[in-house]
Amino acid sequence: MATVTEIRDRFVKIGQSIGSLFVHAFKESEPVAIDANVEQMLSGKKADGSQIGEYAQMTINIRKSMNKQTDFVDLYFTGEFQENIKFTEITAEYAELTSTDWKANKLTQVYGKDIFGLEKSNMKEYSIQWINELVQKIKSIIYGSD
Repeated sequence: MATVTEIRDRFVKIGQSIGSLFVHAFKESEPVAIDANVEQMLSGKKADGSQIGEYAQMTINIRKSMNKQTDFVDLYFTGEFQENIKFTEITAEYAELTSTDWKANKLTQVYGKDIFGLEKSNMKEYSIQWINELVQKIKSIIYGSD
């Protein structure tokens, strides 16, 4: 059984490392967030729920010749952009969804950075997974198995 001092020290450790605990919980639940973000993109939605955009007529013609949908921008051509979506750790306390595909910068310039991120309906499912991961990390510190 831990002493009161040891328990206090564990809670202090949680407080000091909460930012990095958040990022690690994000990383652990990354597959859920990525799947939700890709699904969102493929349905033509940004993180705020608005449509990504509409294709120009030239793009519509090209996509039709390839039997791809043309009703809305889905950011899908070869699939490489979506296959390379991941959490990028910006600092020890901050991470965000991005893509390592070479088109990522161009696509965010054209359609906005909010092509990454989860709309409310997807955020609920992801939040449950993320909170579970965070709770497990906090428990491991409290019970001394970090």
